[in-house]
Amino acid sequence: MSEKVTSGQVLTAVRAHFGAEHDTVSPEWAALDELTDAPGYAASRRADLFLVRAWNGRRGHERILVEVKVSRADLRAELARPEKMDQIGRYAHRLYFAAPAALVRPEDDLGAGVGLLEVGEHGRVREVRKAARRDPQPVPPEMFVETFRRAARAEARIRAEDDGDPAATIVALRKQLASANAAADRARQAAATERARMVTFENLVLASGAIPCTCGAELRTPKRRSHWDRTHADGSPCPERYGAGPDLDVMRARFDAVLTPSGASDSHERP
Repeated sequence: MSEKVTSGQVLTAVRAHFGAEHDTVSPEWAALDELTDAPGYAASRRADLFLVRAWNGRRGHERILVEVKVSRADLRAELARPEKMDQIGRYAHRLYFAAPAALVRPEDDLGAGVGLLEVGEHGRVREVRKAARRDPQPVPPEMFVETFRRAARAEARIRAEDDGDPAATIVALRKQLASANAAADRARQAAATERARMVTFENLVLASGAIPCTCGAELRTPKRRSHWDRTHADGSPCPERYGAGPDLDVMRARFDAVLTPSGASDSHERP
């Protein structure tokens, strides 16, 4: 990434990588940011991201701890005290660092068994080194209480959305904005595709000099592009009345014939 990457951007990318950003009924992974190992002041360690596999497959409900680093200074401080990561990492099956591309040197910076997730251009995540699976300690009651408390708060905000709760309203508006942005992107892409098709069509018509009919004659040029006149240019009706229409293959062949020998014509420029 050319611009400085924030920890929030790294977290969003990693959640999306695991599918935890999808608002589906049963996502494979559930994720909590800034999860502590106990409620309130009793907590001794905070995880940047803690993921739990919601599906009970061959690996069971696997748990993953992800620590985010966006600067070498922050990384060096973490590496100087590896016991801090293990305070809450002891409850995870795998430990990962997540960082912008080229920030972490796996051969020098990572401890034994620790994996690395790199966030590159456009938020794409690449697993540079897979974390080794280990046998974690059972989640303590205090951590379970904190997780349950977080989930209860989230559901309460969702229920309070209709009552005008500001936090719930913000969450709902963000979801609506994300959906609207995605729809706008799809509409822009569709419009660009349609514009390109129209330009190509106009080029074919201009290059051909006339519009060929499927019967081999020439069609009368329509007044509107969407309404083909099935009458020939000389005024005679097409014998294939119900099959008459522009022969696009012939039009393309004529268009290709006017291309320069080098083939360096741009289909978006009129010949």
